[in-house]
Amino acid sequence: GARSLLARLRRAGLDVRVAEHPPPLGLLEGLHAEQRELQISTALRSAALPATIALLVLVLLMTAPEIEAQLDVGPGSVDLFMTVLLVVISLDAAWASFGSFAGRYFIDCASKSLQRGGFTMDVLIAASTCVTSVYGLGLTILCFFTPNAEDLMPIRMSAAHFLSMAPVLLLVILIGKT
Repeated sequence: GARSLLARLRRAGLDVRVAEHPPPLGLLEGLHAEQRELQISTALRSAALPATIALLVLVLLMTAPEIEAQLDVGPGSVDLFMTVLLVVISLDAAWASFGSFAGRYFIDCASKSLQRGGFTMDVLIAASTCVTSVYGLGLTILCFFTPNAEDLMPIRMSAAHFLSMAPVLLLVILIGKT
């Protein structure tokens, strides 16, 4: 085993020393803390763009009826514009919650916590971003199957609010962690 290997190396003239004690615990904790800070800062950078896109699209969706009134365009063009914005914010929220480094960071931390039998704040963050994204996506799909355009505005606004909350929540939590 290991002892015979050490004996052979010493007979070959190599000065092999074996550490009697493991490295100090403070050193390992410092390395883990630096690694965690690097992960959080990377996640923060990856969460900034989806949150910005979500807020921009939310503002555009909220002002679309006023834009329609001022520009005097046909009602169908604004409906198409709002539908495209909902699809953009849906893709943005889904990517932020499940595909970005920030979303995966919280999902990975939550799954490790649950595997150990714990329930940490990361579990709540991962669950809330996933629920808001899935609920917003469900409302977006409902918008496509609602025949009456007058009934769509409240559904679109609800979908947009839920979809914008996932990336914004990730960004706010990561800012708080730094």
